[in-house]
Amino acid sequence: MGEKVSDTDKADIQSEMEKLRSVNASMHNDTMNESDIETLKNAIEAYTKAMNEFSAKLYQAGAAGQGAEGEPSDYGPRPEDDIVDGDYTEN
Repeated sequence: MGEKVSDTDKADIQSEMEKLRSVNASMHNDTMNESDIETLKNAIEAYTKAMNEFSAKLYQAGAAGQGAEGEPSDYGPRPEDDIVDGDYTEN
């Protein structure tokens, strides 16, 4: 997957992740105030937004690589598979 991720996408995600880590590291759980909580929420939302945008790009790239019928080529039974539908009873 690494070769399919653009340098810009990597940089965006890493930047948001570092911001979130920095905010988290500066927080002191027993002394957090409303401003700290809002800062943490904003950092989480920014990181989540970056990940959602990245995930959408991956999904679209995957959809573009699917077969003509809209199904990935390696899922489900293939015409050459011998599939027998039957019941099993133990003697």
